[in-house]
Amino acid sequence: MQFLPALRNIAEGDLHFVGVRPRDRDEALALPEDWLALYRESKAGVVTEAYVNYGEHPTDDEVYTSEAFYSVQSSFRHDMRILFRYFTRMLVGWPALPPEDEAFDYKAIMKDLLKDEEEVPAVADVAEPENVRSETESVPA
Repeated sequence: MQFLPALRNIAEGDLHFVGVRPRDRDEALALPEDWLALYRESKAGVVTEAYVNYGEHPTDDEVYTSEAFYSVQSSFRHDMRILFRYFTRMLVGWPALPPEDEAFDYKAIMKDLLKDEEEVPAVADVAEPENVRSETESVPA
């Protein structure tokens, strides 16, 4: 339970239960400009979307995407979902990696998007547009 020591700060209104990871001034100013802009618009909280999605040691990219997503989705309802997932994972444990059959399947996703029964072409199979000249063609004078 990572938020037990922070209950005093939550009670004083300095922190929220759910939000982006709190940072000191130097840490915040070291963030890239776009990340800093998102960070300033978000509320600091003890339970973060990055922690719920990626565990105790998320990468910088995972933290950034989680904080960017949270800054856009921030609402009471979204906070309740994050808290529910946090407490569920505390009781049940962190999920293992998905089984092989649930792994990312590019062709299945593309078929769903295209709503087509035909085989999804590989990148090399896609025909080049007719109005594009190849490198060997010369430009007419």
